Amino acid sequence: MLEPDIEPFAELVQRPDVEVPLAETALAAAALLQGRPPDIEAGQAELEAIAARCDETTLAGLARHLCGPERFRGNRDDYYDPANSYLDEVLRRRTGIPITLSILAIGVGGRIGVPLVGIALPGHFVVRAATEETAFCDLFDGGAMLGPAGCEERVRRLQGATLFDPAWLQPASSHATVARLLANLLAIHARRGNREELIRVLWLRTVVPGVPLGERRDLAAALGSSGRFDEAAAVLDQLAVLAADAGDDALAADAARDALRQRARTN
Repeated sequence: MLEPDIEPFAELVQRPDVEVPLAETALAAAALLQGRPPDIEAGQAELEAIAARCDETTLAGLARHLCGPERFRGNRDDYYDPANSYLDEVLRRRTGIPITLSILAIGVGGRIGVPLVGIALPGHFVVRAATEETAFCDLFDGGAMLGPAGCEERVRRLQGATLFDPAWLQPASSHATVARLLANLLAIHARRGNREELIRVLWLRTVVPGVPLGERRDLAAALGSSGRFDEAAAVLDQLAVLAADAGDDALAADAARDALRQRARTN
């Protein structure tokens, strides 16, 4: 098998969206991206322990618990450290970025009867109480409780003067949340020139529902740049089949042509 063993991650992320366990999926991704087999049980045990220590069953109470006694915080000093996107490292170091802290809160909230949903704001990520459409929380900002106006203020502060679209306050799907988590890492590793880490992220993105098929060309290009021409050609072969099945004849033709080029480089 040319691709790495990503079955533990694929099995979780390819479930129907409402059945995807976000924290466990993030834990599986973190292990695979760091080059080791997933040990989801250890992360689950830590989430259970955090939940057992929480005495309040409200969003505000959960936020106080995570950002108080549990000492979770946003990493403002080294925001683009890849470890901030690895949930196992977030659990160990007690520091992360908005999306991983939100995934943590969703995982703990589900264990104490406080269902939460993720809100993928432009340039930021918060959580909302599943049953209260105006109750938001910013775990990166010390668990600050927000209303819709507070969310709008954060977007304006981070993105500059812009019209605010109320649709941004709608819950993000689990598939989209995992894709965004991986997209963050994709940008980080691309900026740092971490080619092998970039390849690992791209492998995982290929199995996330909703990620464009064309990203497999990015994976093939990264593999080819690493001299892994046979693997690159195999990825393109698969892309050609998938694109043809999806009715994208142009992409299928491009992938088949690129596969021939990759094989030519082995001669």
